[in-house]
Amino acid sequence: MKKAIPNLFFLFLTAPILSPFVGGVTIYLSSVIILFDIPFILWAVNKFDKNKIIIVVGMSVLMALACFNVALFLKIQMLLLSVTYMFYCYEAGFFYLYQWCFINVLIALLQFTLIFIDPTLAYQIGPTNIASVLLGKFAGPTFTNFYAISLLPRVSGLSREGGFFASLLGTTFFVLINDPKIKSGKKKFYITFLIIGIIISLSKTTLILLIVPFILLFRRYLNMLQEYGVAIVYTIILIIFFNHLLLTSDFFTDVANNSMVHRFSGYALTPYASLIDFVRGISIYDLMERSRKGMEAMTLEFRDSGIKEFCGLPALYLGYGVQVFALFLIFTRYLNLKGIGIALIIILTTNVSPLTCDGFVVISWFFAFYISNNINKSANSTSLLPNVNIQ
Repeated sequence: MKKAIPNLFFLFLTAPILSPFVGGVTIYLSSVIILFDIPFILWAVNKFDKNKIIIVVGMSVLMALACFNVALFLKIQMLLLSVTYMFYCYEAGFFYLYQWCFINVLIALLQFTLIFIDPTLAYQIGPTNIASVLLGKFAGPTFTNFYAISLLPRVSGLSREGGFFASLLGTTFFVLINDPKIKSGKKKFYITFLIIGIIISLSKTTLILLIVPFILLFRRYLNMLQEYGVAIVYTIILIIFFNHLLLTSDFFTDVANNSMVHRFSGYALTPYASLIDFVRGISIYDLMERSRKGMEAMTLEFRDSGIKEFCGLPALYLGYGVQVFALFLIFTRYLNLKGIGIALIIILTTNVSPLTCDGFVVISWFFAFYISNNINKSANSTSLLPNVNIQ
């Protein structure tokens, strides 16, 4: 029974389509199932200092109050709870992330094979149909996009869509290659399947994962910049680059690029936001509408699709307001994430807001905590548990 809840946690973490969508909000079962694990609760009670927990909760409350958004408080708590549970599972020997990702890749390989044999059957075992059959009207938004962006069609496994699946496997890949507990033979086995899974789910936006090795290479300099410096410098560079792209090309006005535009338009449109927008927050299509001529078609596309939230750091300073962004940086500083940690979170959560509970986001935070706090430890160390500032 001790292994049941950890297995369910990693199942729901790697298969977000199994989580219900109620009232426009995804109820992540990976976060809910943790509350039934009594050994974990006892472990956490003894592990963490109660005063530090109160401070963490208090800072989360401040972030929610700063934008009058109760849901943000719940997101932060569920995110931190899930990350903490991952460390507990690792320490207790219940770390089943690789096994469930392997199962996901097997399902993705079946989808990929059936695309060439029987496309109709491939769609039947795609995320949209699986979610609809299991959850009915409570099925969350999915996108069975079995189309090719290169020579091969891409599949989604048990993720919402191909890009999220590739992000899940990519973040797991970086955790795996830095995991000293896994023996060489087993590590090579899992790495092989993760790479296969990434290839058959390749997304344009997940190509940004190629930056991660360079981030790790320059971790010393990133730590010198610290959390504030890394986040601010990164934001300024991307604002300049993507705003220049907006002004000199049709990249942000071509509806065919809507996926990439969703990910990076926050940076491109930042100069068009008013002071009120920076304080109160604004939706992506409202800012598009007031920005400049030529974006009417893209604005309509986003409105029709119900896409209103920015991705990446703009989700914080434009979506919630700069006051939330400032509190977020203070929060990460208190959690001892360091410059390398915040850099990893920024890159690995490019597709979404860094404060969501989607599986690959939770894994990204887990990896960021590990790298921030264990980077100088021996490769033979048997514990990934970081010396975070809430102990």
